[in-house]
Amino acid sequence: MNKSLLRPTVLIVTAALIVRVPLAYVLFGSVDLVNTIAAGDAAINGALYKNYPIPYFPLLSVAFYFGGVLERLTSWPVAFWYKLFPVIFDCAMAVLVFDLVRTHAGDERAALKAGLLYALCPIAIIMSVAQVQWDMIDLYLLYLALHIRTTYRYDAVSAATMGVLFTLSFLVKPYTVIFAVLLLPPCFDRMRAQFSFDRRFIARLLPLIGAGAATLLMGLAVMAFYGFQLLAIIHRIGAYATIRGVETFGLPFVAPFFPH
Repeated sequence: MNKSLLRPTVLIVTAALIVRVPLAYVLFGSVDLVNTIAAGDAAINGALYKNYPIPYFPLLSVAFYFGGVLERLTSWPVAFWYKLFPVIFDCAMAVLVFDLVRTHAGDERAALKAGLLYALCPIAIIMSVAQVQWDMIDLYLLYLALHIRTTYRYDAVSAATMGVLFTLSFLVKPYTVIFAVLLLPPCFDRMRAQFSFDRRFIARLLPLIGAGAATLLMGLAVMAFYGFQLLAIIHRIGAYATIRGVETFGLPFVAPFFPH
């Protein structure tokens, strides 16, 4: 890391941790945390795959397992260790916000303010240590992929990296799939004012799709190896994305399109 970036990075992470760690210690959480603790216990006992109750792919079971292990190794509050991954990725998100603003605005002071603003944002804090949601994990992976897309040259390495990051974000929470189009290679010819899907576009697209597909197949293969019923999980994800998702996120205009 550039030495000039070390100080603001440390400052942002410190600010994020100073707020999140004490709150994570003293607060319990919501019903989502109760479900997470139950999943952690099932993971420790080797029974999570038998009845996986969460409407996402079981990539998060890794975090559940480590939460259960750390819970049993220490005398700290049970809930604290299940907040570890959300807190870590939320701190990383604050640093990513700093880097996004610094890169695209070219103003390091404004970037530091933006990073600190996220680090101290009440909504982000509530999500990670009170509500205990996992969205900061998939969103961090997605935003990092988008950061690479808008910052670096679109070559095979950057395309493959984006494919891996995006697929991991999808395996954490599948709603990120709606942003897949943002990772596509440039295809608009400004001189002709039209889209052009030529050989160059395909050559750039293949590493993105290849790395994403390889990551997806590897992830699903590992999940199947550990006994997870993938078809049942996919069905549960689909059901949640339709009826339950409509109820949760308040999209009544979508309800008529799905069976009740």
